[in-house]
Amino acid sequence: METEMRPIGYALSGCTHDFLMFVVMETTLAKVNNFYFIKHPTNPKTCVLCRTFRTQPYNPEMITGRTGPLAGKKGRPAEYGKKLEYTVAFAEILGYYDENHKWRTLEVAPAPWDYIYEPSEEALKQFFIPEKFAADALILEIGKVRGTGIPVYMDLNSIAKGHMFVAGMTRSGKSSFLINLVAKASQLKPRPRFVIFDKRGEYGALTKFGATALPYDKFTPMITDPNFFIAKLGIKGREKDAVAAAIRDLISNNEALTKENVIAKCQAILDEGVIYKTTDSQAKALRTIQWCLNSKGDFIEETVNPLDIIESIKSNSTLIIDFSVIQTSKNNREPLAT
Repeated sequence: METEMRPIGYALSGCTHDFLMFVVMETTLAKVNNFYFIKHPTNPKTCVLCRTFRTQPYNPEMITGRTGPLAGKKGRPAEYGKKLEYTVAFAEILGYYDENHKWRTLEVAPAPWDYIYEPSEEALKQFFIPEKFAADALILEIGKVRGTGIPVYMDLNSIAKGHMFVAGMTRSGKSSFLINLVAKASQLKPRPRFVIFDKRGEYGALTKFGATALPYDKFTPMITDPNFFIAKLGIKGREKDAVAAAIRDLISNNEALTKENVIAKCQAILDEGVIYKTTDSQAKALRTIQWCLNSKGDFIEETVNPLDIIESIKSNSTLIIDFSVIQTSKNNREPLAT
């Protein structure tokens, strides 16, 4: 292992069990997001993995109150200050594998003057490629370690038993990562199943890999509120009472909700003489209802039974439920609560 590591710096005072600060040797370079090793403070044969998140050059002659800023003001760089310049790197201490190959976080802080090592690609592999996978593992390669050819694997079966959280800034690649993950997983045997709730219509590209995309209202139940139908038909006055009563009666009796049945129910309700007393008023109201249904009521007969979500998941290895597609204008479905 020693031959696979190159010293690049020394730990400074102020380190903790999860934070490393080190000075970089002048002939080397520490890069942000690269991985480095330290030796375990109580077990030097064990390497501990660290990742840098910031590097900062420091020149004591270029701080306020020193001669550097004054020379800079006059346009005369204080070159002698360059000899005093050094770089400090800041890193998070991630952890190590113990003798039983269990992942552990570091228990004690590194001491000042402890070496920081740049590992070879071969040495770094021990942290990213396990010696063996679980018997029921469903392994998927999701990328490479930055700056190396070391593959990074994910056990989809393990994730399905727990949770995974994908985080990042806007346009940092969260959706692209998930699209690539699902696309690559479609090549695995057995093929894993995914259910994607797509709020913005971002995952339609997965249909090229066998995914099925359906608008969310394919799974929502039929609307049973008479006020919804009355509002879409534009019926006003006492005629809307007749239509509301007709729709409630059809739904409660499990009768087909069609224009013909609504008109027949409205006629029976109007004939009772409760809403309108005279036969002329009843006939005029029925004509108004018939006109509204015939001119605006086609949506009533476009209703279909909602899809069974469980059966849809069973029959599609990747199911995208698209919340960006609104189809309630085409059929009378109950919108999902948000």
